[in-house]
Amino acid sequence: MKGCRVPRAFLPVWIALQSSVHLIGQTPPAVKTAKAAAPVNAKRDFLNNNDVIRMLAAGLDEETVIGAIQASKTSFALDANSLIRLKQAKVPPGVLRAMLGKNPPLVVEAVEAPAKTTLPVIRNEPVAAIPADLD
Repeated sequence: MKGCRVPRAFLPVWIALQSSVHLIGQTPPAVKTAKAAAPVNAKRDFLNNNDVIRMLAAGLDEETVIGAIQASKTSFALDANSLIRLKQAKVPPGVLRAMLGKNPPLVVEAVEAPAKTTLPVIRNEPVAAIPADLD
């Protein structure tokens, strides 16, 4: 296309077309996403359900996993769905018991209500007329 005159208004379009001809058949460059990946060795101060499943899947024996549970701070999800998921992941009953023992159930204590107090009653009654001799 050498020597071709392009009107000034179409120049940006023409430049874009000329530069895109080189890109036909090439794979586009990788686009970096704004989402940052979590660090692989992010330090946590507690064990959770996934940690227990991963330790067992890695081949650690039951006693070692129980020892890790007892020696660590924990944040276990122990609702019905989580327990079913742990069972499906073949977590041994001894490990489940250790997890349940680490998070004891909440105990609600009955607290005695304070004694009923009586407050003075204020009545909104009209005030008697002020005697004339006080004026």
